[in-house]
Amino acid sequence: MTSLGANKGDPSIRPAEETGYESWRQVAGYFDGDGNVGLEVVRRILRLRIRFVDTWRPQMASIKAFLDRHGVSTNSIGRDNKEVWQAAYRLDVSETKSVLRVAKSMLKFCVKKRNDLQIAVDYLEDRITGSQAIDFST
Repeated sequence: MTSLGANKGDPSIRPAEETGYESWRQVAGYFDGDGNVGLEVVRRILRLRIRFVDTWRPQMASIKAFLDRHGVSTNSIGRDNKEVWQAAYRLDVSETKSVLRVAKSMLKFCVKKRNDLQIAVDYLEDRITGSQAIDFST
């Protein structure tokens, strides 16, 4: 019989942040199911963010580790404080350059959220106005 500590080198039992995502395609696939592009109007300017959500914190740590390796500025992993059946962890990308980088990197791999990412890219690259971005996203 072996102890649990004897299998530390086994990749199947390493923490998710160590074995996690290796490509934008993988991150985009996750985002397409459990992520969103947020739009908020602040002083007549749109503030955009990209959010990843999951009820398992190591999942968010894995995505954060991937984004960190690719020079993306992220907020710390937070937890929704809503009283719901099960609170979720969230990871936000809110710095403008990082939002643009993540949106452009995931765009070609997303299906469900492709339009939202395209709106974000078009707004941040000055191809559409804030009013158009809001109209297109509704």
